[in-house]
Amino acid sequence: MNMEDVKLLDSSNNTTVFTNLDPVTQTYTVVKPLGSETFTLQRLYHCDICGKSFSSNLNLTEHRRFHTGEKPYKCDICGDSFFSNDVLVGHKRMHAGEKPFHCKTCGKSYANNSDLIRHKRIHTGEKLFRCETCGKSFTKNSGLVTHVRIHTGEKPYTCDICGKSFSQNSVLGVHKRVHTGEKPFLCEICGKYFINNSALTTHQKTHAADNSSSEKDA
Repeated sequence: MNMEDVKLLDSSNNTTVFTNLDPVTQTYTVVKPLGSETFTLQRLYHCDICGKSFSSNLNLTEHRRFHTGEKPYKCDICGDSFFSNDVLVGHKRMHAGEKPFHCKTCGKSYANNSDLIRHKRIHTGEKLFRCETCGKSFTKNSGLVTHVRIHTGEKPYTCDICGKSFSQNSVLGVHKRVHTGEKPFLCEICGKYFINNSALTTHQKTHAADNSSSEKDA
């Protein structure tokens, strides 16, 4: 097995230590001169965008897709795309109706374990992901990533029709309805359709106001 030799300086006594990188296990074996000390370190892979570290290059690659918006794994049932194969597998359980991960606190079930872990934070109030700019905390890393764009002004999702950019892929999806004319939100009172739920909610208030006015006139 070939090992990658790297020289490092031990700041404690200014001596050179040699590290051998195992390309298969991705761990360093650190050996000091005269065999005085030998130990193993795990190699870390760092995201050059947010600085988060990962134990494998595969995990780093999947993490970077949060920043780029890349979703190469597509569901052959509904067409939705995902950033990792594990998430796709969990998604397919929803089509099959499988929810093997159960919350012991409230009994709610989920198709994959990561969703259960995030759900449990509702009960504990735990918010692990903190914005270093304003201090706001989030239960999910994706929530933090989206929030940080408020500070940076980053808008990585661009409309291929008009070129307008957005900070969230979901907002881009809503925007594209302007071009396609799609209006999936139906008012059950009058049958009118709207481009998004907020527009429907605003519209429904007019019905509530009309009803209130009619009651006063009566």
